[in-house]
Amino acid sequence: MHRGAALVDWRRGVLAYVEADDYALEEFKKIVELCGGLAERRNLPCLTSLTSRLGIRSVLYITDIYGIANSAAFEKRIPRATLLRKAWAYLNELLCTSGVVECGDEVQLSCCGGCGVACQLAIVAGLARLGIEVDLREKLREVLLRGES
Repeated sequence: MHRGAALVDWRRGVLAYVEADDYALEEFKKIVELCGGLAERRNLPCLTSLTSRLGIRSVLYITDIYGIANSAAFEKRIPRATLLRKAWAYLNELLCTSGVVECGDEVQLSCCGGCGVACQLAIVAGLARLGIEVDLREKLREVLLRGES
């Protein structure tokens, strides 16, 4: 099973995570070619339509990691970088449970590898809002304000 993660919209705090088998990844490669050769926004209608038929598991974590860290830093009067490290540590515990995950450049997890096909699939799933949404904003805020990790 291949795993991919991408922070697809830092302003809205959407972190997409997918699990896909070899067959689904091969089919996704074909879909990308059919839809213009690039996994980008302008190809999203084509990509979404075809990708939604693949046998993948995807979760869209709603985190607002930067907004919550900014707010908590202001409230606690401490540097934002400290709180961002705590937030990423919390997400690390959540997502780094079984091996390497292909990650986009913005994702800061200890289990991250480079951004390959599974990562590209996570980007498309996140942009298209394919998957189950899990809202982690309250939990992240609680973790940062209480100092838990």
